[in-house]
Formats: sequence, structure tokens, C-alpha cells
Amino acid sequence: MVLKRTGSLAGAAGSVPGLYKEGLEGHSRIRILLVDDVPGMRLPLARFLRKEGYEVVEAGDGLEALNAFRAGGADLIISDLQMPNMDGAALLREARALDRSIPFIVVSAFAGEPEEAGLKEASALMGKPVDLLALEETVRSLLERPPMEETIIGGKRPGAGPKGDES
Repeated sequence: MVLKRTGSLAGAAGSVPGLYKEGLEGHSRIRILLVDDVPGMRLPLARFLRKEGYEVVEAGDGLEALNAFRAGGADLIISDLQMPNMDGAALLREARALDRSIPFIVVSAFAGEPEEAGLKEASALMGKPVDLLALEETVRSLLERPPMEETIIGGKRPGAGPKGDES
């Protein structure tokens, strides 16, 4: 996928600046599915991502997110871990069953190992409170890399030493 920042793309809602993916069908806006049951966490992240030029679809729990993903797809999913109806780990499993290559960022205050939380399939793990610049960097990195590269955990590859090398 080629990401291209354009001045604007005319649409039904007018001219919208942002990031677009370039493909055989022309340009379409990068769509992020943002999932968190706490509006005080979800709304500021959604506002930031929209300001950065992404189309953001919001969901209040994993079940709502799964339905939105089935209905309209996404280029990337950002999800909280602990939510009612369907948690982030279950959403990750369900989303991967539908699209094995979907980049999936888990944002949580969970302090354990990714395997303990059923998250070893996540593309990236980020702690709360969310560092917005680190989030944008992670989103961009995941969207620009080939599908199904190795997982990033805390900015390092699993099994990497303190300097990021294999130890």
C-alpha cells in the first residue's frame, strides 16, 4: 500500500485533507476502527486521528467494532483491552479470522505479558495514557509495512535485546 498525503479529496462532505492509500481504484481515505468503551479515552484519540487526516469509525465495545468491521472494513484497528460484551483479545481473534493481515494495535493499562492476555497476535501494544505522537508513529509504521511482519511490543521486536538486536 502506498500512503500519500494530499491537499484534499473532494467528497460528499466537501474537501477533506488527509492520508489516502493509492491503489488500482485510485485513492481512498485510510480508515481506522477505534474501539474503547470509555468515551473520555476514545473521543480525544478519535479527534487526534481525524486531525491527522484519517477516517475514524468509533465503537464502544468489541461486538460493536466487529459488526462495523464486517460491514465496512478498516485499514487498521486500535482497541482497548478490557471492555463489555467482547474484550479486545476476543476482537483481535475475530478480526484476524476475517482478515489475517489487518494491523491491530492494543491500547491498555494491562501490565502483564502479551501472551498472558491472549495478545501475541497483536501488531503493537501501547500503554495508557496514550502518547499521541507515538500512536501516530505506530499507525504510520504499521500501514506502511508489508502485511504480517513481526509484532512490535513496547517498540521492540519480541526476543530482541535491550538495544533492539537479537540476544
